[in-house]
Amino acid sequence: MRLDDGVTDTPTWTVVLPVKGLSAAKSRMAAVSPAASELAFAFYQDTLNAALASPLVAEVVVATSDERVAAVAIARGCTVVSDADHPGINPAARAAAAQRGGAGGVAIVVSDLPALTAAAITSVLTTASGYPTCFLADADGTGTTMWLSSGGAAIDPRFGLASRTAHNEAGAVDLVAAHPEMSGNWAAARRDVDTDAALADAIAMGVGTCTSAAIAPAAERLVTVLARSEDRVDIVDEDGLRGEVAWAPVAAAGLRDLHPGQRIVLTADGVRLP
Repeated sequence: MRLDDGVTDTPTWTVVLPVKGLSAAKSRMAAVSPAASELAFAFYQDTLNAALASPLVAEVVVATSDERVAAVAIARGCTVVSDADHPGINPAARAAAAQRGGAGGVAIVVSDLPALTAAAITSVLTTASGYPTCFLADADGTGTTMWLSSGGAAIDPRFGLASRTAHNEAGAVDLVAAHPEMSGNWAAARRDVDTDAALADAIAMGVGTCTSAAIAPAAERLVTVLARSEDRVDIVDEDGLRGEVAWAPVAAAGLRDLHPGQRIVLTADGVRLP
């Protein structure tokens, strides 16, 4: 799983990436094209790429039941552990960590860090090596983007609502509080993306190639309607890529009578008939 065989640093960390099903991902984002699920897929790939490029990462274990997520991980030489019997990020992470191939530290990393770089994660791992357990608070200051055990400690992350407080109360060291001088080095590792405002912040930092491609202004796309509901239209393009369009731009275009099998064109400004 190493991308940089010329690097002489000894890899000592296993990165665990819990990735929930893309169809339910990023529900707070208002993106129409690409669909929020496609953004989540791009975020995951850029997070994975950064982890694999770090000279301190020996292996990556991905916990998921999503076939596309698993396929990318397998193609990159990662271990994939199904999270079907371990719902929730914390049970999934614990199950995945138990399947790692080696010893050393474990870093549980959220999968929505599109601005993450190898340098940023390497910096976090280097500092984390000095603590039995620690965590990296997110850019908003209440959540967590990474929980880390430098080796030997029980894998017991507390991701979820107000996870910064939960991890503190569990005795893990708050890296941001302990090392304020590292704020610049870790900015990209702290910028998780759940909202359009957070995405704009990540873009200003510089996002990875997959996210860049996903958010690039696209040419008009001919797609086929799969289904429609009160708030969205499910679509598939000519390459078989599925997505969704919010109902508002469809209604604004006067296309209230869309039906499965009908073809429409997605544009930068909305939707139109071919």
